[in-house]
Amino acid sequence: MGNLNPNLLSSEMARLMTAATAEMTTYKKVLLTPQLLLIAILADKKSSAYQILQALSQQKQANLPELQQRAETMAKFTEGRDAHFMYTDDFGQSVPLADEMLVVLDEARSLAQSRNESKISSGHALAIMATVKVTTAGVFQRVGVTQTAVLDQLDNINLSGNAPIIHDFIADAQKGASMPLYQREKLLQALLGLLALAGRPNIMLVGPEGAGRKSLVFSLAQWLAENELDSIRSVVMLNEISLLDDPLKTMRTGLRRASGGMLLVPSINRFFGGRLRAKFPEQVCRDLQKAMLSGEVSVVGTATPGEYELLAQEDLIRQATQKLEVPAATREEAQAML
Repeated sequence: MGNLNPNLLSSEMARLMTAATAEMTTYKKVLLTPQLLLIAILADKKSSAYQILQALSQQKQANLPELQQRAETMAKFTEGRDAHFMYTDDFGQSVPLADEMLVVLDEARSLAQSRNESKISSGHALAIMATVKVTTAGVFQRVGVTQTAVLDQLDNINLSGNAPIIHDFIADAQKGASMPLYQREKLLQALLGLLALAGRPNIMLVGPEGAGRKSLVFSLAQWLAENELDSIRSVVMLNEISLLDDPLKTMRTGLRRASGGMLLVPSINRFFGGRLRAKFPEQVCRDLQKAMLSGEVSVVGTATPGEYELLAQEDLIRQATQKLEVPAATREEAQAML
């Protein structure tokens, strides 16, 4: 009898597997099935799988109330076949897996690996549960959930189950979801002037901590939401938690979304300096630096004067970026902000 390697699961997937184990008592089952996992997913609104289902529901592609009802019926009547494989839950309890649950985990692992992701998330599991390899597929099809739709959503979801991988501040402003900001008009016009240069220029916003470098970009996004420019269709920033959890996936997702627009990179010095100073893996840094030469996205980085002094030693920074100094707000500006 085999045992599942706990290191294969993300923390949120382990949490959901433990919750699904608890449902075995509720439904009087002796094997952990995909149907019980689905019950746990629908009860955990923070999970990446639930976020995907919620997004599909908002797009009218999924009927969540009907899915909930059908999931409960499936869980009640599905016994499963013993896979002779055990899972140890968060409480140290050994749980026997149904053969379909083992299929879900095995295929989800392959999906994660194909996407350069190290652990199985509930998003990966959901994508497999929507395929004909698992009996949950029929119910998903009836409520409008397909594997293609799930995979399309994976790039926009933080697989640790905490928050979206990226934020598009133009989209937020268009939906009325952004906070009102004081616009420093001269700096905003200077930034717009640099962005108007040919070839999607990269810009370094240089100023002391608290000077409002990121706020300048946020106010630009609000301006763009009201004054559309074909040359800038998005203003994207990466989720810092996602960047720490899965830096390569997060960077590539952000660059894809920012194509044709702008990627804001706070403390951009973290991605330069080689192995001695860079804070992220070499491939992540290389992807960002290649994007700065691609002409497909404007990378806007922030740095303090001291950080920029080191950055300016890099050929890429000297040759492929424009510098915009962002001083601390004047007394008059500070009063206006209040």
